[in-house]
Amino acid sequence: MDPALPDTLIEIDSRNYGTGLSLIWATSEIFSFSLSGLTTIENTYQIQNLAHTFKLSGVGQDTVLPSSSFGFDWAFIKDFSLNVTFQRSEELEPAGLSYSPTLSQTVFNNSATTLYFSGYSVGLTYGFQ
Repeated sequence: MDPALPDTLIEIDSRNYGTGLSLIWATSEIFSFSLSGLTTIENTYQIQNLAHTFKLSGVGQDTVLPSSSFGFDWAFIKDFSLNVTFQRSEELEPAGLSYSPTLSQTVFNNSATTLYFSGYSVGLTYGFQ
């Protein structure tokens, strides 16, 4: 965090842009695989203290979040399916003051920084007829 910023709540104004692609391959009635990629750009254009004593406008910093995921579905019993997805992402933060959607806070970087994260999800779905 930049020492020039006061230790109070701040308001962040930003815009989001994103694009993605998803491919699904159904090998049979019981198995399907999915592969997807997504890139999101978070443009921080204003950060200000909620007490309005500090204001930084025209920041224009872009945080880029490319991610990819691989998943599969398995219909193992009638109307039940198991869904598993693995995700790998990174957050490319610019130098200077910007908002990190992954950390949910403003950050100050002396140089451009990359954060890596990964995760998975497992779900059991029942389809009502």
